[in-house]
Amino acid sequence: MVAVKMNAVVDEQHNLIIQLPDDMPTGQVEVIVRSLEQEPPPAPTQSLTREAARAKLLAAGRLSTGWHEPEGFVPLTEAELWEIGQRDHDTRTSLDYIREVTGGTGVGNGDDCKYDL
Repeated sequence: MVAVKMNAVVDEQHNLIIQLPDDMPTGQVEVIVRSLEQEPPPAPTQSLTREAARAKLLAAGRLSTGWHEPEGFVPLTEAELWEIGQRDHDTRTSLDYIREVTGGTGVGNGDDCKYDL
């Protein structure tokens, strides 16, 4: 595969004429035209509200609306959420599991461990 990179000019009629080097083989080629002048992206006029974002997603067919809570669903209270997030005192910690898997070092073979586990 021979690749040639060159700059060219597109005229007012949107024509592009290039002369390829003599060592370019004949046959099919892929042509990619990329403008060298970069236009800055348009600045957002304002930040989207949640409702405006949902409306845009819905209009684009990208907003999921098919889910629903099961019949009889009762959300957990703050106390219940707190309770299920607590570890029983007679269970092992995550650090215990890490030490077991890594041979007590916490990471790898221990040579790269920065912390005393």
